[in-house]
Amino acid sequence: MCLKIEFILSRCNNVNAKDFYRYGGRGIKCNFKNIYELWFELQKSDKLNLLLDFPELYEIDRINNNGHYEIGNIKISTKSGVTKSTSIYYAHAHGVSTVLSDLII
Repeated sequence: MCLKIEFILSRCNNVNAKDFYRYGGRGIKCNFKNIYELWFELQKSDKLNLLLDFPELYEIDRINNNGHYEIGNIKISTKSGVTKSTSIYYAHAHGVSTVLSDLII
């Protein structure tokens, strides 16, 4: 569990993290004051036991994909559900970035 929280902090704050461009690079922040505040928020989920028992299958996710990791905007999802909700494609042209959320590959 602590490792999952460390990954959240890293991808939001560490410009050298592999996925920083998808989180901190987009302005996504982890607004929890500390690990205990995040843990308290996770305890509201009926899937917390699944996350603890099967960490390879479940992940901490954001309800609003463009929102921050903060109170009221986190949930526990299956890893396949997280992948589907966070796959965002960008088009870059002439200094302008556009989100192509409806892109079908």
